[in-house]
Amino acid sequence: MLKQWLNLHNQRNVFALVLGICIGIFFGTFLNVDDRNDVDEYILKHDVEHKQNLSNIYVKCVVIVQPSNPKPHKWVSGIVDTYGSKCNRTLFFSHNDKLQRQLGDQAEVYTVENSFGSTSYSIFWRIVQFVYNEKSKVKNDTIVWTVFLNEQNYFVPENLRLLASRYSKESAVMLGRLQNYRSPFSYIFPFFDYHGFALDAGIAMSNEALTKIAQNSCKPGFFSPFYSGKGLLQCANNNDITVVDPVDSEGYHLFVEKNLRDMFSTGQFGNKEKSFEEAGVKSKCCSDRLISVGRVAHRDLRVMEYFAYHVKVAA
Repeated sequence: MLKQWLNLHNQRNVFALVLGICIGIFFGTFLNVDDRNDVDEYILKHDVEHKQNLSNIYVKCVVIVQPSNPKPHKWVSGIVDTYGSKCNRTLFFSHNDKLQRQLGDQAEVYTVENSFGSTSYSIFWRIVQFVYNEKSKVKNDTIVWTVFLNEQNYFVPENLRLLASRYSKESAVMLGRLQNYRSPFSYIFPFFDYHGFALDAGIAMSNEALTKIAQNSCKPGFFSPFYSGKGLLQCANNNDITVVDPVDSEGYHLFVEKNLRDMFSTGQFGNKEKSFEEAGVKSKCCSDRLISVGRVAHRDLRVMEYFAYHVKVAA
């Protein structure tokens, strides 16, 4: 009798579990229909007009070197020779002191103890704290923007200055590429927020936004997202920081996480039916106001610099 009761009880538990999963999947699928709109709410079209005086916009570049990179010095050297020289200040953060010993005389390199990655929100927040407390000396009327990158990004400071000129000094703004990070578990637990910044595309913050993140209740806790992109978006939404995924007048994103080679291969240059002249009119790969692109090989940093400032593909 007891055995039969236990079997019946177990069957009911299994049935309840299966029913709960089915309900979660149903709601997850239902909510996913409008998920695209959730990302679209952050997208803002900018028809950027050139402004003559952008000298009062101070761009600080923070490059977080990934610990999985076996030869980070090659990327850092390339950054120093390319866009790093066009930032008002460039800081590098590494997980060990080897990079500091190798390039300490060429670049401003800081070591963060313990193994880490830029995807860890707790480490990212520590770096934000350091950058906030270690302030650069600027004039009172200077507008400061800080961009967080990894060593595989290529960044165009001039294009960020053009976009930043649309915001006042008091504006709390974060710019970047928003993504939906759904997994099979998101269909079982559909009411969690699975959106976040794509770190491979880079993130730019106004000084007011950086201050709010460093000072307010954005410190990682037990229930905080592990991934920095999700943690930063959650923090921004909780502290009245305007989040923008900027696109140009033709709808091209200004922060791109994909490799530029891949984008060209899937654009008009990859269409064999078009002539070179037809393909050269307009590539579908990216905007001519591109601010940041990700997953760049160290050999391509100088190539992209040449195209950005001589061929005017991205500047």
